[in-house]
Amino acid sequence: MEIRKSKKSDILQIVEIINQAKAYLKENDIPQWQNGYPDACDVLDDIQKGGAYCACENGDVIGYSYISSLAEPNYTVIDGAWFNGDPYIVIHRICVDSSMKGKNIASLFIEKAKEIGREKDIFNIRIDTHEKNVSMQRMVEKNGFKKTGIIYVKDGSPRYAYQLIVCK
Repeated sequence: MEIRKSKKSDILQIVEIINQAKAYLKENDIPQWQNGYPDACDVLDDIQKGGAYCACENGDVIGYSYISSLAEPNYTVIDGAWFNGDPYIVIHRICVDSSMKGKNIASLFIEKAKEIGREKDIFNIRIDTHEKNVSMQRMVEKNGFKKTGIIYVKDGSPRYAYQLIVCK
């Protein structure tokens, strides 16, 4: 299994995985990703920004995430406090093919974010998730993230904010 940069030719497979994630969220009464976002245009934008990553096995895309050192505008205001104001890597849109859940693929994206951070001398990682998305909360906490407060996304809805300080 490998984590690699996503290509335009991956978009259909990525969107299928995103749609599976949307269905999972809906089935579990989590109102995250239920308004059309994210879609193929968001994935294309991620690719163009250089932050789109795929988990692949035997040539098939089995997971997707956006990982970037670009500042996240939604993280400017927080009810709570970030651990520090140092540069950070942000992780968004982690999703895994339904048939591959439970194999720690999401954690591989965390490891990739750490690797990208070390290459850029950035030792903070930030991520957020919906208050009802308990499976994502468990995954980030299992990977050492600590909840720092609540941020608000574009539509005004709250998200739990997490931060991880990575050892140099």
